[in-house]
Amino acid sequence: MWASAAGIGCTLVIGMIAGLYPAVRASRLSPTEALSGS
Repeated sequence: MWASAAGIGCTLVIGMIAGLYPAVRASRLSPTEALSGS
């Protein structure tokens, strides 16, 4: 039982990191740079 809870917990943590990292990087771009696609 604890193994499945640990697996779900690790999945949630990895998912949050994988979602936050690109979001933080994108928030640092200026809108014109983000829309230009370069």
